[in-house]
Amino acid sequence: VWVCTYGDETDLKWQKKYNLPIIQTIDSKGKIINSIEGINGLKVEEARKRIIEILRENGYIYKIEEIDHNVLSHIERADCLSAIELIPQEQFFIKTLNFKEDLINLQKETKFYPNEMRQRLVNWIDSLSWDWVISRNRIWGLAFPFIKVKDKIVPVDIEDLPFDPRTDKEKLEKYKQKYGDIETFDEVLDVWIESSITPIAIIFYALAEKDFNPKDLPKYFEKSIEYLPTNLRQQGYEIIRTWLFDTLFRVWILTGKIAWKEALINGMVLDEKGRKMSKSLGNQVDPNEVMDKYSPDALRYWALMASHGDDYRFAWKDIETGQAFIIKLWNVARYIYINCKDVNLENVPDLKEEDKKLLNDLKYLIERSTTLANEYKFQEYLKLWRKFVWEDFANEYMEKVKDRVKNNDIAAKWVLLKTLRIIIQYLHPAFPYVTEEIYRILFSEKENKKSIIQTTFSEIESSIPTL
Repeated sequence: VWVCTYGDETDLKWQKKYNLPIIQTIDSKGKIINSIEGINGLKVEEARKRIIEILRENGYIYKIEEIDHNVLSHIERADCLSAIELIPQEQFFIKTLNFKEDLINLQKETKFYPNEMRQRLVNWIDSLSWDWVISRNRIWGLAFPFIKVKDKIVPVDIEDLPFDPRTDKEKLEKYKQKYGDIETFDEVLDVWIESSITPIAIIFYALAEKDFNPKDLPKYFEKSIEYLPTNLRQQGYEIIRTWLFDTLFRVWILTGKIAWKEALINGMVLDEKGRKMSKSLGNQVDPNEVMDKYSPDALRYWALMASHGDDYRFAWKDIETGQAFIIKLWNVARYIYINCKDVNLENVPDLKEEDKKLLNDLKYLIERSTTLANEYKFQEYLKLWRKFVWEDFANEYMEKVKDRVKNNDIAAKWVLLKTLRIIIQYLHPAFPYVTEEIYRILFSEKENKKSIIQTTFSEIESSIPTL
């Protein structure tokens, strides 16, 4: 088998596995080295052209044709696609391979929604063939908080964090005075080093005082551990192998605990044709455009109707469906405001059978939808409440009791107002804007609270009369 030391990832693995000699042909500036006269010093693309010329001049080329093959390319920007060249450089690593079996067992302590996303994590752990490279050769990023003293790597003092040798000249001078000759590192940390401690960091900053002193880091770190695991990690499937894995690993290594109890995984937003949104395709949709044309609540309705873990197409008709529901809710509230705003909800009147039926249906809906919400099935949750509001409440019950309302039937008015109060409570997480406005107009003064966010689901549910 022909092997080029750093031709591609397979060559790299074989070199490590079989301890093959290293022959480097490209330096860190992308120029050819260790080659022949006339090729050394050229950039890679220039060298390729010159090599073809040399081969042609010596009569070694007998055919040129185009072929399709896989080339490792830079794909973060669609207008780049430059070939990635592998070169040997010293880097910083965190050992992960020693803990593969531990991590396979650890992930079993977390629930995944949907559960099939768990397998992506397991597959990634199984596929690991080298440790985590945590250094990056670029300008932007968090500097390594270390210095090199006589071939030993020494961490800087806690009170000197954050530490950047490129800008922290006074701190750097302190270590020169202490150790004499020192070296610093040009590399910066992998971005996932910072992101992978978010569960600890969020708790940490919630606990930390405003005049926080870096010397208190150990104290707050120990306090933060007490709150682990957190309840939920919500993220996209495309970063399971990075953010989710790295966080799972680092929190466990640092604390001995699982990072979170549950992981909720979403897919990617696609355009109406099922394509990834990108600048080059010009098919992206600005959320501000959606909110200006319709409403923030309509955008939230569209987002919540996605199935977890699946890619989800953006479609204006789905936004319009959400907006129609919001308008329906607003019109229902307007009718109730005109006819029922003065009803005292503290006094439960004698109810008729049709009133009791509606309230019993509402109790069942609350029970069913609460189960769905606890399982993060927001799509089904919204569908149930949409059906109840539009069909059971507005189209059926409200139409039935209109004559009763005209005749000032207190029971009908009470049920209308009470049902609306419950509806906006359970739709508030999905539609915070319209429900907050309805609450402010109809219920804020009655309940002596400025916002619906100050109320609880339990107190609303318990206020429904036993029938």
